[in-house]
Formats: sequence, C-alpha cells, structure tokens
Amino acid sequence: MPCQAHLVEVCDALAEFEQTNTGIVVVCMSGAKNLQAYLGMRSWPVPVFGDPERKAYSAMGLQRTNWGKFFLPSVLWRYLRLMWSGWKVKKPFEGEDLLQLGGDFLIDQNRILRWSASSPDPTERPSIETLLNAIRAMGDSAGEARSQSAG
Repeated sequence: MPCQAHLVEVCDALAEFEQTNTGIVVVCMSGAKNLQAYLGMRSWPVPVFGDPERKAYSAMGLQRTNWGKFFLPSVLWRYLRLMWSGWKVKKPFEGEDLLQLGGDFLIDQNRILRWSASSPDPTERPSIETLLNAIRAMGDSAGEARSQSAG
C-alpha cells in the first residue's frame, strides 16, 4: 500500500506497538515547507521528519522503481482496492519522487538495524502483524526496539 495509507494503518495500531515498548518514527522525503504543509493537513501521533535529500533512504538501501513496475497490473489493482475503500489519490508535493520506494525498519536503542523490509513496489508494505511478529522475534531486546518507517 502507498506510504501514507501504510502510515494510517501503523498509527491505527499504535497501542499494539506501545504494548511492546516500541516507538514509531516516520521519515519522509519532504523538505521543511512541504512537511509543514503536510503536517498542517493532518496531525500524526508519531514524530515525522523530512529528508528531502533522501540520505536516510540511501543509507537504508531503498531504491527507486520505474514507471513500468509502477503500472504492473498487481500494483494498479492494489491502488484500485485502496480507492474503492475510500483512500483518495493526492497530487504529490513539488519535488517529491513518486518512484522512490519506502521501507520499514526496526532499530534498537544502540542504533543497530535489527530488521528491515524494503518495498519492492509502491504498494507493497509489511502488515502490522508482520511488524509486531518481527518485534516479538527480537526477544528480550524487543523493548529496546524503535520502528522507523520511510515512505
């Protein structure tokens, strides 16, 4: 699912993440002006940081897709399903890259990457259950995890 729809899903499950003592941090590709406008349209219960140069994206190995993959029937189908459920397609802010893929990461308090899921296409993101299972699989360190979503 597109990153904003995924963020809604993550925020809707925030209580479940809090039960595992896991914090959520969001990194987006917006610059200060666009981020301020975005946050003015909707308040999120988690910190949202802008990364207009996409340094975090690069550090996490997140790739860009291409228009051919963007228009695969499976990707279009997932977009259509979201639209039928009420999700509205919005024009991206100026300077944002529609082809930039996102990801979800679990980083512990020592800043060690413990788990990652890089999106193979614009609509593929891990489920909440997958994220929670990854946190639980970290065992005793689960309470030290930080979840970070780039998207």
